[in-house]
Amino acid sequence: KEIPKKKWISKGFEYELLWINFSFFQQTMCFVLAEIDLDESCHPYACFLASRFSIREEDLEEFLELAKSCTEANNWDLLEEITKKQLEIEKI
Repeated sequence: KEIPKKKWISKGFEYELLWINFSFFQQTMCFVLAEIDLDESCHPYACFLASRFSIREEDLEEFLELAKSCTEANNWDLLEEITKKQLEIEKI
């Protein structure tokens, strides 16, 4: 199953991050966006892969604060997961 085309993100647009997850299904970090609701029609996808986005330098501090909040709420270390993934990529 795939995310319907009408719910896909568009290149060049800015999106507001509501939440940062670690998708165990996709084994990577992903984002929940304010502008697009991935409802049950998108199952099993509940968020967009983080690799599809870039964080502006001026937004980095706010992004890290959100990551910290999400880490505490989900009881897992998002920044540790990002570091693990980065190390895996560097090994390739």
